[in-house]
Amino acid sequence: MMQPWFVYIFLGGMCSGGFNSALRSTNGHGDGAKKNTISIIYKWFEGESMKRLLSVFAIVGCAWVGMPELTLAQTTGGFTLFGGPQRGYELDYYLARGKADVPDRYELNIPANKLNAPVTQIAIDYPNHYRGEFNTNRIHVVVGNEGKTLQCQEKSATTEVNPSENQSAAPCLVSWEPQSRSIQIQFTEPVAPRSNVKLVFDRVKNPVFGGMFNFNCRVSTLTGPQLPQYIGTWVLAID
Repeated sequence: MMQPWFVYIFLGGMCSGGFNSALRSTNGHGDGAKKNTISIIYKWFEGESMKRLLSVFAIVGCAWVGMPELTLAQTTGGFTLFGGPQRGYELDYYLARGKADVPDRYELNIPANKLNAPVTQIAIDYPNHYRGEFNTNRIHVVVGNEGKTLQCQEKSATTEVNPSENQSAAPCLVSWEPQSRSIQIQFTEPVAPRSNVKLVFDRVKNPVFGGMFNFNCRVSTLTGPQLPQYIGTWVLAID
């Protein structure tokens, strides 16, 4: 977006120059000098300088209104001013569009140093004020530096996954529970520890109203505690 700082400098220079010239023309002291200064400044506002200033305002205003709105992808490097996770728990992400009430693509990154044991499940929960919709048939996981892609399928009542027995043909199963505002991704084969992981949610319908949305991530591992352990938060910004 166009930055207005150069306009401020330009206008400030015009105003400063006009007033300085008015003040330089009065070298006297006392009430007479003050009245003379006020009279000159008043004439400056009535004269050509003020007309030029108003013309500049008009041109800048028209240019600003006429500029097309740019749609930029939203990303984060893990820095949030208010209401975000503690330092060290910010997770990076990428939104293809980052605009409210449009289809979008989410890429949620988990760094290798967050996964210290074989991962069997990734669970995500999000806030009540996020009213987007997910397409569980358009979710895949990218694992490792080599970028191995695991195409997930929707988990139904008749499909189960057991990593030790490898009962599912799909490398991962996805379940989305709108009522509890959560998404679970279960893996047929555990994800190797110290692997970079990217969760890709395609054809997401962004909420009608934008805002900041905390997506919390928890993982279950083969050797860790029974309950999923919190590893970080993606703070999604949607305009």
